[in-house]
Amino acid sequence: MLDIVNNILDISKIETGKQTLIEKEYKTVDLLTDVVNITKSKIGSKPVKLMINVDQNISSTLNGDYSKLYQVLINILANSAKYTDVGRITFTLSSTKDNDIENLLFKITDTGTGIKEEDQIKLFEKGTRLNNATDSEIEGSGYGLAITKQYVETLGGKINDLVDVNWKVL
Repeated sequence: MLDIVNNILDISKIETGKQTLIEKEYKTVDLLTDVVNITKSKIGSKPVKLMINVDQNISSTLNGDYSKLYQVLINILANSAKYTDVGRITFTLSSTKDNDIENLLFKITDTGTGIKEEDQIKLFEKGTRLNNATDSEIEGSGYGLAITKQYVETLGGKINDLVDVNWKVL
């Protein structure tokens, strides 16, 4: 219930333009460790392997809005965990550098149920739940991916390739 309330508050901040970026320095390993631990807890005892691929050239310290980036990653990975009953979730992080700017590319793929082509256009609409997501056994409010899209855009990136849910934070 708390997640639903927080999602509604986040959407409200986004819609009223009261969302702000809080840029600070953080350690890349801390972000990855936090995200991996939460994702493993979401997977639970399901026969799903979490595979992590991280480009070794990524800076050990980054500057940006840790909490928004963390929330984006958790929202995407939680959906992968929610809709993958067997197989794997692969989380890949790579980067390119342009002078003092490091562009991060996150790619998340899974062996889950997938997204029907006709539903892909609705994926990031607020309050939308797809496939059999109305079943009481699947938690969520339908706001997570709408918030994720807004956060990615606020961070200067974009989400693309809805089939594999690949996205890039620039």
